Amino acid sequence: MLSSSEIRRNFIDFFAAKEHEIIPSAPLVPINDPSLLFTNAGMNQFKDIFLGIGSRDYTRAVNSQKCLRAGGKHNDLEEVGKDEYHHTFFEMLGNWSFGDYYKKEAIQWAWELVASIWKIPKEKLFATVHYEDEESFELWNKVTDIDPDRVLKFGDKDNFWEMADTGPCGPCSEIFYDKGIEHCSKKDDPDHHCEVNGSCGRFVEIWNLVFIQFNRLDNGELIDLPKNHVDTGAGFERLVAILQDKNSNYETDLFMPIIHNIEKIAQVKFEEEKHAFRVIADHIRALTFTIADGVLPSNVGRGYVIRRILRRATRFGRIINIHKPFLAELVDTVCDILGEQYPEIIEKKMHIKMIINAEEERFNQTLDMGISKFNDVVATQEMIKKLIIENPKFKDYFNKIYRVATEVSMQIQTQLLNDQRKKDQIKKELNKLTFNEIIKKYSDASKISYKDAFQLYDTYGFPLDLTELMAKEKGLEVDKKGFEKEMEAQKARARKDAKFDRQSDSFLKLDIPAEHKSEFIGYENDAVNCVIEHHYIDDDNNAVIVLDKTPFYAESGGEIADTGKIFNDEFEIEVEDVQKQNDVIFHFGKLIKGAIKNKKVKAIVDLERRENIERNHTATHLLHAALRQVLGTHLHQKGSHVTPDRFRFDFTHFQQVTQDELDKVELLVNENIIMNIPVNPLIENLEDARKKGAMALFGEKYEKKVRVIEIGDCSMELCGGLHCKRTGDIGFFKITSESSIAAGVRRIEAVTGLFAYEFVKQHEHILHQLQNQLNTKFSEIPEKIDKLHVENKELRKHLEELERFSLKDIVDEFIINKQTINGVTVVSGMLALKDIHQLKEAADMLRQKIGSGIGILGAEFDDKISLICIVTSDLTKRFHAGKIVNQAAAFIGGKGGGKPDMAMAGGKDIEGVQELFKKIPYLIRSFLIIERNK
Repeated sequence: MLSSSEIRRNFIDFFAAKEHEIIPSAPLVPINDPSLLFTNAGMNQFKDIFLGIGSRDYTRAVNSQKCLRAGGKHNDLEEVGKDEYHHTFFEMLGNWSFGDYYKKEAIQWAWELVASIWKIPKEKLFATVHYEDEESFELWNKVTDIDPDRVLKFGDKDNFWEMADTGPCGPCSEIFYDKGIEHCSKKDDPDHHCEVNGSCGRFVEIWNLVFIQFNRLDNGELIDLPKNHVDTGAGFERLVAILQDKNSNYETDLFMPIIHNIEKIAQVKFEEEKHAFRVIADHIRALTFTIADGVLPSNVGRGYVIRRILRRATRFGRIINIHKPFLAELVDTVCDILGEQYPEIIEKKMHIKMIINAEEERFNQTLDMGISKFNDVVATQEMIKKLIIENPKFKDYFNKIYRVATEVSMQIQTQLLNDQRKKDQIKKELNKLTFNEIIKKYSDASKISYKDAFQLYDTYGFPLDLTELMAKEKGLEVDKKGFEKEMEAQKARARKDAKFDRQSDSFLKLDIPAEHKSEFIGYENDAVNCVIEHHYIDDDNNAVIVLDKTPFYAESGGEIADTGKIFNDEFEIEVEDVQKQNDVIFHFGKLIKGAIKNKKVKAIVDLERRENIERNHTATHLLHAALRQVLGTHLHQKGSHVTPDRFRFDFTHFQQVTQDELDKVELLVNENIIMNIPVNPLIENLEDARKKGAMALFGEKYEKKVRVIEIGDCSMELCGGLHCKRTGDIGFFKITSESSIAAGVRRIEAVTGLFAYEFVKQHEHILHQLQNQLNTKFSEIPEKIDKLHVENKELRKHLEELERFSLKDIVDEFIINKQTINGVTVVSGMLALKDIHQLKEAADMLRQKIGSGIGILGAEFDDKISLICIVTSDLTKRFHAGKIVNQAAAFIGGKGGGKPDMAMAGGKDIEGVQELFKKIPYLIRSFLIIERNK
């Protein structure tokens, strides 16, 4: 039996022998493609070729592409675990022809590999073609020995591929495998007939050959493309299951080692709870690869998808009795299975495990509370349904209670249900209605409200699909539309802004051919004579320029673009930004004089600005090396932003960097600056550079030939940016701040050169001011400040004691003016206080002094009224402080609540305060009336 690694290697070697370039997998985070959340097909990295705006130096390619379908248009998340073949993360084997070979070779080679190399029984294979694609139909019968009866024709739905509503498209031909009648989900239905492209699961697609030959216009018309392309995709996990003779993808060597590990942790067998095992095994693969490619759990965009996947896996862990963080324990197994093909997961293994463990620990803190909250919601629904079933005439009443349930707590719901007088009143109203009218008024109570669902999300971290999953297990639905309205703001933040819209628009306006390449000569030059090849000037003199060669560095890898000017005797353009799309470098700027006629120009970079950028960029490499030396090799760069006057550097680390550690890092960087080490740019093969230990940035896609920046023995990184010639050019390095920007990600901001000198001088000036104000020696400033701090603390303590005595006098005066209502002592009034703490302190004093009674006190803070109500312990069976203060808050446009003996409320209607304290006696009497009528 072939292993999964051998099957993958068979595929790649087969096409490599047929002159296909072996292309590394693109990252799961698409490069320069705002239309995709994740890479979801092998063709994603070649989309620019199909669109006619890009080219490569090869015409044949083969690879195994890591893909993720969980979020966006292609989303298999909720299907994972229910069957044998759905996955979030999967591999797509593919071979491509860019204007080279076409249908004949694609069909012939696919059949050769499947039937001759892998020896899948031919009697189990079928091929499908588009009903109008006679060429493919004839080729299957001509260049293969497939049974002609097994070549089937289908329509657009099954055998016509389109990238979008318009653009490149074409017919496709698919290879199907017959798993046998025993795999038909409808085999017990006497009227069912199994068929290819059916829904019974017997026939599975294993390879799709797409022939891209048309361009669909806006009016729907199909026109021929200048060149025909081949784009194929074979689902790796399905192929492995077939070649290893397994009934399920999850029973192959891609998943079983993970499943065995889960069995050890859970002490539960796979056969006992297959659904949960499949979900966890799938999800840990997705988490390992996405985090390795730089995605971190968050509440927006890709990060939210990863958070959902992790929390879903954690919840399924509960089903098999795992109550501790466990997912990180599975990462090693994933690396053992797939690390040889994808070495990045081994390189980032420690980082991946720490991210997963931190996120799982955080979710575990709220998971059990969230499950308890969910169970409370379910219990409410069950109680309502039970009462409705017992007495159908109460349907309308309980539907009203159900609607109230979305607004009030479980406690208030229970009180309403037990209010017999209210029931009797509703019953009289119901008796006036016919039964059909009652049924018409009733809406299904088998639904979890959107507010409950949103609270589970917002407070307990339950993604909606997790709540839906748990609800479905209880026979309930979730008000999804209401939830989505609540989530609208968060979803808006998650939308990916199309970073390259401006460049894409420029391609159209400038009519740049797909094969165009701009030559960047800025590593050696800051000024050059060149030629304008394409340009566009709008009515506001905004300019877009494409040169044949340019010294201007385009923004990339966190380094800001060069600025400068492009000019000749006739005109001048001030360059404000430079961007690169595919191989075209766009210069964006302003035409400040003249008009473009003569296209021979001079391009000059702002050299002083560039040199400051170079200082900061080289400093990021020294900082990265120093951080790894001081904090550990688990640390990796997460991103950076390099400008002329400062830079920031983001890195993975799970705790705050101490001042002592920062001092050590800063010293190491400055020592390397003083040593004036040469900064050597090298061109290496990617694999050779990795073997030498060159660091790569998360999620970046590299070509076979890469640029390496080597700084002595202290740093070696893959980098295409601009750098100093020697570290001494940096001059001086100073860290200005260190902070957290996300779970497991820290940020250091720093300055270099004269900007670092100015930063130190500013702080020195502040210290001199302190020295003069404190009238002390420079070295004694800390001691003097400590002394002042102690004195200030003593004075504050003394002031608080005076305020407490004053507060005691005010409370005593309120008690003197107390009211007695039906034998109950009531103290109320407004206080002039400095903060809410004093209001609580006044309430505690009142409770101690009043003996027996009720107190309602108020104070104004920041144009808002705060109320506090206390009820002495002997009266809490008769009066509830939370209900009293909530009624009182209505006068000031607010609400509140709390415990029976103490509660608080707030409101903004300051004008209502006077009316409130006038009505206190009536408020207390109303509660006495309610008490008598119980």
